[in-house]
Amino acid sequence: AGSSVGGRGTSIVRSVIGRNCSIGAGVRLVDAYVWDDVVVGDDVIVDTAILCGGVRVDKGAKIGRGCIVSYNVAVGPHDDVAPATYLTTSSVGVPGRGCVWSGAESDVEDEAASVCRDVWGCAPLESDSHSDSDSLSSSRRRSPIPFDVDEEKMFYGDVLDSVRNGIAERVPVENLILEVNGSKHAYNIAILEVPKVVLRALLAGPARGDDDSPIQALALLNYLKEAFAYLAVLFHNYVKTMDSQIELISAAEEQAASNSVLGALFSKLLQMLYEEDVIEEDAIRKWYYGKSRIE
Repeated sequence: AGSSVGGRGTSIVRSVIGRNCSIGAGVRLVDAYVWDDVVVGDDVIVDTAILCGGVRVDKGAKIGRGCIVSYNVAVGPHDDVAPATYLTTSSVGVPGRGCVWSGAESDVEDEAASVCRDVWGCAPLESDSHSDSDSLSSSRRRSPIPFDVDEEKMFYGDVLDSVRNGIAERVPVENLILEVNGSKHAYNIAILEVPKVVLRALLAGPARGDDDSPIQALALLNYLKEAFAYLAVLFHNYVKTMDSQIELISAAEEQAASNSVLGALFSKLLQMLYEEDVIEEDAIRKWYYGKSRIE
């Protein structure tokens, strides 16, 4: 279904809007990534931020640069969300629903800067207003949401959709990285897990319709060749150390062990990762010898 994009005075610049969204009048969206089923009221300003699925931003609210507003959060009327804030569900504004997510009290600024750099590759802007930030960060601050299996499944589902749609529609990889990073923070996923989940989503192959019949080896191989060439930059964004390369190889091995088609393609899979400079020869060697010692 389509989205209803606001009327008079609404300005949308370098932004992506998902399905079933409603954007009011007098809205300003700049470098915003708006997921599905989002409602943005009149006179809202969103600057370089992610609004995840089901978010509601009421009239006159401002979402600062580098913010992530997680699933089903409601930002109250005229609320001013400070730059580089991550909101998750509970209570924001009146009648808002959401709370500021952060680590230990002393790490708030570092956490905010980390989120902003991780998602957009930039440092957060300085905020001129401290009182608005304090109203969100004092009594309403909560500890991080504990990671659980349901969150892992939901994260995988989001990444699977993003990867499949990205490959099919040739979405710019930078947008895909933004989307994956948004899901990572929304579900509180460790950075080391992200490339493994992306790999798992890629190895699931293309969407196969209602019958979901098993894909044949040759068809999957052709899909993976195209996919790895397209997604190499995404893997480079996460796989930067020798340990992360070995972790990725082990994740590929685990997937291959559970699927006979992937098992037959495992050596070619390693070759594709190597040719796209995602893994190095030393990583393959260390993984292999480490595996041999265990056996």
